[in-house]
Amino acid sequence: MNEAPDLRRAQRQAILLQCFTAVPMLAFSNGFMLTLFNQLGIEGEQALRLLGLPSLVSAFAIVLFAFWTDRIGVRTMGLIGISASLVAAVLLLIASWFKLSAFVCPIIILSGLGSAAFIACWFPLADPIVQPSGRGRFFGRLRMTWTLACIVVGFSIAALLRRPDPLDSCLIVLAGFVVIHALRIPLFRAIPDLSQRSPQGTTLPAALSHAAIQPGFLAFGSYLFLLRLAMGAVPWIFGLLQQQVYHMPATDVVLLANLLSVGALVGFWLGGRLVDRHGPKPVFMFAHAGYTVVAAWVLMRYALPLPTFAIFAIAAIAWGIFDAFSSIAVTTEVLALSPTSNRAFSISLLNAFGYAGVALSAWAGSAAIAAGLFRDGWSLFGMSMSGFDGLLIITCFLVTTFVVTLGLVPSVMKRHHDLP
Repeated sequence: MNEAPDLRRAQRQAILLQCFTAVPMLAFSNGFMLTLFNQLGIEGEQALRLLGLPSLVSAFAIVLFAFWTDRIGVRTMGLIGISASLVAAVLLLIASWFKLSAFVCPIIILSGLGSAAFIACWFPLADPIVQPSGRGRFFGRLRMTWTLACIVVGFSIAALLRRPDPLDSCLIVLAGFVVIHALRIPLFRAIPDLSQRSPQGTTLPAALSHAAIQPGFLAFGSYLFLLRLAMGAVPWIFGLLQQQVYHMPATDVVLLANLLSVGALVGFWLGGRLVDRHGPKPVFMFAHAGYTVVAAWVLMRYALPLPTFAIFAIAAIAWGIFDAFSSIAVTTEVLALSPTSNRAFSISLLNAFGYAGVALSAWAGSAAIAAGLFRDGWSLFGMSMSGFDGLLIITCFLVTTFVVTLGLVPSVMKRHHDLP
């Protein structure tokens, strides 16, 4: 059997694996985990902290896992990550069944470690099975496929939550996640490992130093951290507004959060073409403007002649589009800035900046609410606002202010035809 059919088969298996990986991971952003926390009595700032916890874990763990991946191999690290995610899914199902909310935090930490280990080995696994000339098409198809899978599953979860007891529905979904994680193991084993390991003599400080001296590497990492710090928690803030201010049913919260993926589907298709034509920096600027407009749209909801559900639906779709623009531009810069040696490590190090920004965004927002910085019932232009609205105002200010940090984006590739 010649090489081309083998590679095509590996690519199909990689796409299927990523679909199975993305569905449970997206539970943290599609409203499902927010609904589960509510059923377990975890609300407000505590829920926001837990939603940001996987990003906090990844910010620290992914760099170490990537370093070890280059040494122990993609296969070993990937199986460790999937196994940890499987164990965490089983434990979360048990804790939810018995309403043991005190165990949720350590379980999420374990889940975050599993996700970080898998992400650290994903690019070294996927990159060699794709010819450079077809990389853009493959990764574009990959993004579209797993996004569609998440949309279908997200709408299915929303329909399931219409049952009389939302906790029973959550337990069914969690059981499904256990099955999905178990199926990831044979899917992962079926993909050939064509990656190359780094020399054993390379130390972690040496790898860090090698990545840091690359032109524009630390500058772009700093920009990525600031961008995610400004807007990383906003989708969760939307969900908390829907759940705790408007007391929407669980099915509506999940449905609205799932519209983020619908917007992302459009954004991935359009964003790649914008980056190819204009380069990453104008796309980042467009995303900054979009983030500010969407957050302001939600802030001014009392003045809009639309039903609340429609206001949040428009906001979710628009936010998904602009976030996809930003994601495409980030990927372009990350791949362009990462050196060929210790490539997995360098890519993970840049991604760690983004994870750290998201985590700090959620945890700082949670601390601000807990400290009473913005209390429910404060007034904006005569409109009664909640503490979560105060966080949106901070988002508008920071996203607008951080436009000046676009000078940190090197845009070393004006046109990127191999965009993942």
